[in-house]
Amino acid sequence: MVQATISDLKKMNSSEYKLYHESFMQNNHGSTALHTFLILTLVVHEFSLWVGLQAWVFGGEPRTNLLSANREGISSCLGYISMYLFAAHFKTKVYDRTVTRLSIICRMAVGSILLWTGSIIVNHYSPASRTLANAGYCIYLEATFLSITTFMYFIEIQFQDSENKLQFDVPLILSAINRNGLLYFLIANLMTGLINLSIRTLAISSSLAIIIFILYMAMSLIVSTFLVQIGVKL
Repeated sequence: MVQATISDLKKMNSSEYKLYHESFMQNNHGSTALHTFLILTLVVHEFSLWVGLQAWVFGGEPRTNLLSANREGISSCLGYISMYLFAAHFKTKVYDRTVTRLSIICRMAVGSILLWTGSIIVNHYSPASRTLANAGYCIYLEATFLSITTFMYFIEIQFQDSENKLQFDVPLILSAINRNGLLYFLIANLMTGLINLSIRTLAISSSLAIIIFILYMAMSLIVSTFLVQIGVKL
């Protein structure tokens, strides 16, 4: 992958230049839209928690219906959607064919530093909560993800070249989740609500809890993989 220079562009014919320009503009506009929507989603989510959503989750009201039984999943939806948008935004940057790999990994490294800095600052005022999927939790996970991915990307470009490409085979389960992450998330949340309605989870034994957890993982993965196999995608 070589970054196009001015001299390279001069050598292109009109159709090649048009294709290059359209690819660059489409990628840039799509990335900007995702980034903007990501920030707006996280801001709206944090504001919702501040005005009363957090109090509803931790209020201790009885779980008498599907809504109250699954209030943790419902309240955290926007937070997890923001992380999905972060992943989509990240993909547009990694697959940007108009820049070099060196430029991509530099952006990833800088992004990791900025996210870790933001995580420290945000957690000082709003500690990370997995239950709420608040800004502190989302930024912490994004910083962790980007740091690990930066390291893996660095290793890949060290051992991969244009003549002898390495093949990275993704397991079927991970491929299904990657291709249909939002659907997998919705299935998992619905199953969480169903379990909370059916069982008093705090009163069951550890052995039964493990069995339920294994069945929960198996069912969510089987359904997600099956839906991907038949072409269903959200």
